Amino acid sequence: MRKSAELIGSEVVPQSESAECDAPAIRIGLRVGNYAHLLRAFGLVATRCALDDLKRALVARLDPMARVIVSGDGTLEVQAGQSAFRNVKDTSSAQASGLKAFFDTFTTYCADTPSGPVLLSIAGLWVEGEQAVDADFERLSEEGSQPVFQGDPPGSGRAWSERYCADMSLAIDLFRSLGEEVAGGLVLDQMQQRPLQYAVHWQPVRSTSKPGDVLYYETLLRLVDERGAIQVPQNAVAAVERLGFNSVLDRLGLRAVIADLQASPGISLGVKVSARSLADTCLWHEILAILASDVSLAPRLIIEVTQDASISDVRGAVQQLDLLKQRGAIIALEGFGSGLASIRQLLAVAPQIVKVDRLFLRCAGRSAQDHARLRLLIALAATVAPVVVADGVETEEQSRFASDAGADWQQGDFMGRSGFFRPWRASVLPKASGATAWRAPRGVIRGGLS
Repeated sequence: MRKSAELIGSEVVPQSESAECDAPAIRIGLRVGNYAHLLRAFGLVATRCALDDLKRALVARLDPMARVIVSGDGTLEVQAGQSAFRNVKDTSSAQASGLKAFFDTFTTYCADTPSGPVLLSIAGLWVEGEQAVDADFERLSEEGSQPVFQGDPPGSGRAWSERYCADMSLAIDLFRSLGEEVAGGLVLDQMQQRPLQYAVHWQPVRSTSKPGDVLYYETLLRLVDERGAIQVPQNAVAAVERLGFNSVLDRLGLRAVIADLQASPGISLGVKVSARSLADTCLWHEILAILASDVSLAPRLIIEVTQDASISDVRGAVQQLDLLKQRGAIIALEGFGSGLASIRQLLAVAPQIVKVDRLFLRCAGRSAQDHARLRLLIALAATVAPVVVADGVETEEQSRFASDAGADWQQGDFMGRSGFFRPWRASVLPKASGATAWRAPRGVIRGGLS
């Protein structure tokens, strides 16, 4: 049996002494997904301090009579008994709903340790009602998605730990710079100073045969300082990706796009999402709830899945994307041809839009063989999805290469530079209605397409 202790209010008591507490009406099992990584990089003392800090934060947030049980394998259990809902007739309403909403977005926590702050990746299960009494959370330590460090291989020994600690420091500095812009359960101290913030740029995906037609505008998130100057802390962003916290940044992008969709009913917008973020069920629970509350949003939302990592759980990713499709959202796959996904995975995902990687377009002018390769790749993409986009079109020559290869829809500086300005809010728009609506082959994609 695992050693554990319960925390009632701010007081730790042995589990046997709390047996008189009422049976739990709600139980939440939480797992620190990067627990093993923290143990290896920071050591046992620092990792235990991180869990203790998380425990104190939960107790401060929850009802005084809620119990927090911490185990030695990186899992926690939160129990809320009937007394926690003494003013509520039904645990599915009021307090219970608020508690559930909190844990649905509690995905990341920044804990203090003697070695400095560390980020905890939080995942878990929620059980309520009669099932709460007999719920078994032992499998939490084995199930669910866990962030896998993409830095030096485990066999690197000390080099692995040094890289992990360095990446952790870079990621925390970035999140702290963004302050309250970072959401989804992330808690950081001293967030008053915000030297960086996210700013949204927009870039159109245009037709070459009908230049006035815009398929959609892709959202490009930029980090800017207090003067509005664009900053590119690529080391920090790369550190976030290696640590597996992509979804923290992706949540910012999704929220920014949804806010613009709500403000501009006639426009379609795209946003990049890491393939790793597909495993963050809390993130998509939030997004799906927003789309369900306003059915006009999903058909105008294009989710571009980037292939920065292979899809480890293809079935889970497909199920998540299918839920988004069922809501009416459009799925695009970015970086086709040079990403890590296999053709089998692409067919399983079944995107409605495929964006061919810019590398092939840059190489197309070198030789007839490279040009032929671009043509074959675009033809292959057309067998995967009904809409193909040539990405990275920077010159007139590249646009001509892409068109000759069969890609009418193109994106890049030649087709329209990215910028803060929202073209669809201009007083004078191009005559083509495609400037504010989908203009793609009729009937190939349901939703926002004409």
